[in-house]
Amino acid sequence: MRQILPRAAILGRAIACVFLVTGNPLAGQITEIIDATGDGGNSLTLPLFRSIAASGAGNVYVSGSATDNAFQVTPGGTITQIIDATGDGTNGLSEPQAVAVDSSGNVYVTATGSDNVFQIAAGGAITQIIDATGDGTNALTDPNDVAVDTVGNVYVTGTSSNNAFQIASGGGIT
Repeated sequence: MRQILPRAAILGRAIACVFLVTGNPLAGQITEIIDATGDGGNSLTLPLFRSIAASGAGNVYVSGSATDNAFQVTPGGTITQIIDATGDGTNGLSEPQAVAVDSSGNVYVTATGSDNVFQIAAGGAITQIIDATGDGTNALTDPNDVAVDTVGNVYVTGTSSNNAFQIASGGGIT
């Protein structure tokens, strides 16, 4: 049985590749799932240690900080770019850092260069869910990590703003 473990991948900074580690890595069960060539048309450069997440369906998501994009890798090995520097078409994506996936298959990507976070819905729709204005009172600067709880609330840390926000599943920001 093939098992994908969240954060159980080794990220290669210099050569921009991601490996899938299954079973006992000492027994040689390591498979590269994406490299610098990305999906063949869009490259992957500088995946960081928080830039990978796995869904319950077995898809793996990885972002490239230097290429301003993120990819989906299916269990069958199909690689698809799911977001690029154009973000949602209105708000850009720059220097993506962290990736998280919720139980519905929605993917969340933080971007420190553009001070925002995007949701890529399971169907592919892209929406900015928070930007530098934060909750309207407290700014969000350099969003560096993202997590999702079991009811769909998204949590984002602001490295330079020294804070954290909750984006409720209904959209309210606290």
